Amino acid sequence: VSQEPLAVRARYGSTGTALLQARRLAEAGVKVVSLSFSGLERGEKAGQCAGAWDNHGNIFNDLRLLLPRLDRGLHALVTDLH
Repeated sequence: VSQEPLAVRARYGSTGTALLQARRLAEAGVKVVSLSFSGLERGEKAGQCAGAWDNHGNIFNDLRLLLPRLDRGLHALVTDLH
């Protein structure tokens, strides 16, 4: 993943490492890939800014942070796989 061009890594966003790895596996012929996406950016800890999808107390504010991060990376992954 570190060998990907900066422009590609930027499209996936700072939380897109797992998604880039999934793309690489799919390109290598792996039929099924399972992803774990916490939504945390480098240096963040769970509870600081969401960082976990199982949230019952502050879900609206947390999803406002998590969903754009997921959307960005998933869009890049699906576009590249297409």
